[in-house]
Amino acid sequence: MDVQDVLSAMRRAETKLDAFGILKRERSGASFYQVPTGPSSNSYSNAQGATAFRIARATTDWYLIDVQRIEVYPKQRKREDLTLTPEQDDNAMDVLRREYLVASAA
Repeated sequence: MDVQDVLSAMRRAETKLDAFGILKRERSGASFYQVPTGPSSNSYSNAQGATAFRIARATTDWYLIDVQRIEVYPKQRKREDLTLTPEQDDNAMDVLRREYLVASAA
């Protein structure tokens, strides 16, 4: 993990919040957790050390709030979890619901 990994995660998290229609002034409290991919080669038969981290959105920017040494396994996929506040979740669901219609009961 290096600073570019964290900056890239910040950009991806902002893109996701944009897609959910969450205004910049309402983004405080969201967090983003990233676990890197495992080794791509099968020559690694055991777990390999890696670094996972969590960033949190404050009023104006993202901050690195947690770093953990973890183990990843060969061909393990990257994991990225965006966590929203209840209010942000309500907003995201409103945006999602604009994308479809619900059929009325017959």
